[in-house]
Amino acid sequence: MIGNVIALFEGYIKLPSPDDYFDPVTHIATEENFIKFLQARIYTADVIGYKVQLSNSVDYNNGLWVIADVNHDNINTGQSNCYDLISEDSFHKAAFSNSSPYSGWRSSTARTWLNNTFYPGFSTEFKNHILNPKYKSQSTWYTDDYVILPSKVEVNGETGNSTDNEGVAYPIFTGTAGTGENSSRKKHPAGSTSYVGYWWLRSRTPSDSNYFYEVYGGDGSIGSAHYEWTYLLAPLLRVS
Repeated sequence: MIGNVIALFEGYIKLPSPDDYFDPVTHIATEENFIKFLQARIYTADVIGYKVQLSNSVDYNNGLWVIADVNHDNINTGQSNCYDLISEDSFHKAAFSNSSPYSGWRSSTARTWLNNTFYPGFSTEFKNHILNPKYKSQSTWYTDDYVILPSKVEVNGETGNSTDNEGVAYPIFTGTAGTGENSSRKKHPAGSTSYVGYWWLRSRTPSDSNYFYEVYGGDGSIGSAHYEWTYLLAPLLRVS
């Protein structure tokens, strides 16, 4: 009987779907529509790869963000009913740290800038939906961040080194370093369609504590760089 009633109502009432909030051709949502999408509490893998245009008064204003996953790594993070977004472009050239970051990401200049300067630039309405989960970096250390750089394993899924426990791979990234299948990690600096640059990851290399992993935006390959070198950022954030 209940099933018949549900079927009857579904015949007359249109249930909310991503198509109500994202452009059907470009699969891009405005900030206003994306907030409505979150308020509708639709959580589906169908929107992985869709994009959102977010306003921000600091640097990456009106930039596009890509939905990287739904309920990402929820077994370990304990968070469900959420989406992870990553900036489509790289932006804000900066050193990973201005002084030796003995604790890695936790004490980095990039982390301070993203959470203390960049994060406040979002609208109040959007910040109401940003979560600050416990992200893992540097073995057993966790940080509560509103905005974070992805780890090496999150962008290439490669196993067999000391960064393996810093999350799990995002489905929007494919291929591993050195395989030639790196195109999913290619990023142009914001505002450019020709220039390419390097963008930081939060993972330290196991062989030298002064070096951290980075991605070459031209072909998406992964390398490493000294913490004082200035590269671009392509951060992640989680919303619900």
